[in-house]
Amino acid sequence: MLLILNWIDVWRLKAPFTGYPTEKSALLMPCLLALVVIVLHLLWPGLSIPLIIAIVAPLFSFLLMPRDHRRERMQHQFTYGLQRLAPQFALFLGAGVISTGLAALLASLPDGLDLPIAHFGHWQAWFALGMIVIISFTGIHPLIGIATLAPLIAPLHPDPTLLGMLFLMCWALGTGSSPLSGSNLAICVRYQIAVREMLRWNLPYAVLGWCCCGAVLALHARLG
Repeated sequence: MLLILNWIDVWRLKAPFTGYPTEKSALLMPCLLALVVIVLHLLWPGLSIPLIIAIVAPLFSFLLMPRDHRRERMQHQFTYGLQRLAPQFALFLGAGVISTGLAALLASLPDGLDLPIAHFGHWQAWFALGMIVIISFTGIHPLIGIATLAPLIAPLHPDPTLLGMLFLMCWALGTGSSPLSGSNLAICVRYQIAVREMLRWNLPYAVLGWCCCGAVLALHARLG
């Protein structure tokens, strides 16, 4: 549904547009990696998904690397490429610390946390999605919001499928629409776009995307 919104925006431009390259070289790596991870998880359910990805991703990156100047590419990756991953590593590490800390804090409370809700359903998920997207517009990564929300609602035993849908929507909509996300800031710098212009363009997309996600959540509630 969000891709349809993007297509409508492109159609309104009435101008040539170049988006994500749907070519074999661009799609081979993610599609093959996803397929291998799913197959290995089905064969060995005891292995967690993050562990399988950590094992398979470096191997496939090396095997699918162009053979020309492979040694120089590897040297450049180890010398310069890994350094650029420091912000992402710090982000995930910080989110893990926040989530673990909140879980330990809640576990230390004698009677647990007194939440204003007794059930976490689709309406609550839709409201939480909106809050995390709003917070993302202040520069806080959606992953931090997810890491904060997860231990708070864990005592309510929410539907795992609903929770997975919510986290995916938070990450996609928050990162894609927030003008202060790393991806959009890189676009602003690369194409000399003012952040306020990015905010003006992306705000309607965020609202429409939130409504679309609400429709998906409502459909899941009806079919579930």
